[in-house]
Amino acid sequence: MTKEIEVFGITYDRYVLMNLHKIIARQLDLKKIVEMPSHGAKAAGSLYSIGFGLVGCHVTLINPEINMMYGWNKLGIGDRVETISDVDVNHTPFKEGEFDLAWNFVTWTELDNPSAYLSEMKRITKGYVLLVTCNNFQPGYPLHRLMHILYGFPWTHGQVKYNHIKTVRNMFGHAGLEVIEYGAIDTPG
Repeated sequence: MTKEIEVFGITYDRYVLMNLHKIIARQLDLKKIVEMPSHGAKAAGSLYSIGFGLVGCHVTLINPEINMMYGWNKLGIGDRVETISDVDVNHTPFKEGEFDLAWNFVTWTELDNPSAYLSEMKRITKGYVLLVTCNNFQPGYPLHRLMHILYGFPWTHGQVKYNHIKTVRNMFGHAGLEVIEYGAIDTPG
């Protein structure tokens, strides 16, 4: 069995993301969050919403990596998370406006129909949708792409066309969502 080891930058990514969760949960008075899909990228599936749990939000994880759920219990917030598996993220069983925020950390670019997915996220929230994606203009991105090419690693980070902020902004507009903020999260190259 191969063990994946993450570099410092990934740890810093998570630290910054948890701080972002704290800020937006307080600013927007968020209580009920859905992350879908929540299988995650790299070695942290089902852990990306922990920041919301740590500030008291109730989190629903759609299609999680169950073996990673120990992290929630280890932090004493296992009672703030529920998991639901085998859900079509374009057609969820949730009521309209059931959540304060629907969000995803980078795995939405792997989906076959991101536009339908975004429409479903809009339907099940009271108004807030957050998508985090790789940024094609981030200084480390070209090197990352080059490493995949040079070493023959398969590209497992979704469709690169969705790594352009203009493309994502246009998707939000077509879904009838107003973009209230966009930009880069402080992450290392």
